[in-house]
Amino acid sequence: MSNKLINWSAVGVFVVVVMAMAYFIVHNAQWRIGDDALIIRSIGWGHFFSSSILVNPESGRFAPLVGMHMNVIPLFSHGNTSPMVIYVYQAFWFIILALLSYLLVYNIVKHIAPSARNWHCPISVLGSLFIVSRYYPEFVNCFISSWFWGGMMTAAIMLGAYLFYQEKGNIYAIIAMLLVVYATYCSEFYFAAPLAWGVCALPLWRKSTRAEKIFHVGLILNAVIYLSLYAILILPHISSSYDSSHGSDLTMLGNALHIILAQKFLWIVGVLFFVRAYEIIVKKEAYTIYDVFILAALAHCCAGFILKLNWVLYYNRAIIIALPAVVWWMGKKWHPVYLCGLLLCFVGLYGMKVPKAIKENQKARTE
Repeated sequence: MSNKLINWSAVGVFVVVVMAMAYFIVHNAQWRIGDDALIIRSIGWGHFFSSSILVNPESGRFAPLVGMHMNVIPLFSHGNTSPMVIYVYQAFWFIILALLSYLLVYNIVKHIAPSARNWHCPISVLGSLFIVSRYYPEFVNCFISSWFWGGMMTAAIMLGAYLFYQEKGNIYAIIAMLLVVYATYCSEFYFAAPLAWGVCALPLWRKSTRAEKIFHVGLILNAVIYLSLYAILILPHISSSYDSSHGSDLTMLGNALHIILAQKFLWIVGVLFFVRAYEIIVKKEAYTIYDVFILAALAHCCAGFILKLNWVLYYNRAIIIALPAVVWWMGKKWHPVYLCGLLLCFVGLYGMKVPKAIKENQKARTE
C-alpha cells in the first residue's frame, strides 16, 4: 500500500469519525439540563448570556468570562434561540477542537521526525482522535458549553505557543497569550498551568529570544493579576467551600488518587516526569520547553487537587498540555510505531465510551 494511500485513508477515517460524533451532538437537540439549561434559557434575540452566577464571593467563585463565547449566537439568530442553534454552534467548535488537536500533533511530529513523513499523518490522526474521544462523553453530556470551550482554548493555546517556539512568529504568541488571559477568567484554577509554564521556563532565559522572554513574563503576570484580584475581591468574603458538590466527601490525598486512577494518561505523564528528571540530573541532558509543558500540566492537576475537584473532566486540559511532551519524548527515543501503538490504546480506551455516551444522551433527549 502506497504512503499516499495510507495518509488519505487515515484522514478519511478521521473526517468520518469526527463528523459522525458532531452529528450526534446536534441530533434530537431537545435536552435542557445542566450548564446548557442556563444558556438556553438566557440567550435570545437581544438577550445575552451573563455569567454573573460564577462571580460569587461567598462560595469563592470568580470566573467572570465563562460562557461569554455563547453571546455570538444572539447576533445571528432571529427571535428566541432554539436548542438546535445552540448545539449546531457546539458541534462547530467540536470540529475545531479536532482540527486543532490534529494540527498540534502534526506540527510536533513534523518537527521531531522530519524524515519519518510516512508516520506524520497516522500519528496526528490518532492524537486528535485521542483528544476528542476523551472529551466527547462530557461533550454530549450535560456540561457541554464551558468544559468543551476550555478544551478547545487549551488546544489553541498549545498550538499557538508551539508554532511560536518553532517558527518564531510573534503573531502566534499574541494569539496564545490572549487566549491564556481569556481562559484564566473562565475558571478559578486555570491560572496554575500558565503560572507554572512561565516560572518553569525561566531556566531557559539565556537561550530564549526576546519575544520568548516577554511571552513567559506575560504568563506570570497574567496569573499574578488574577490572584491579586481574587485576593481582593473574593478571598475575604468566602463563607463556604469552592463547590461543596465536588470532593466534599474526600480528603485531598483521596481525591488525588481518585483522579490519577481515572485519568490513565496522567500515568504516562507522571512516569515521563521522573524519566526526564533522571535524564536531566544524572545524564545531563538539556532542559527543554517540553519539560516545561510537563510541569505546567502537573501544576494544573495540583491546583485541582488542592480544591478537591473530583470530576475527571477538570483534568482533561492537563492531557492537552502534556501531550506535546509525550509525543516529543516517544518520537525522539522510539520508533514511530510505538507512539502509534500508545495513542491507539488510548483511542480504544476512551473510544469505547463514545457509543455508550451517545446512546444515553439520545435516550435522555427523547424521553
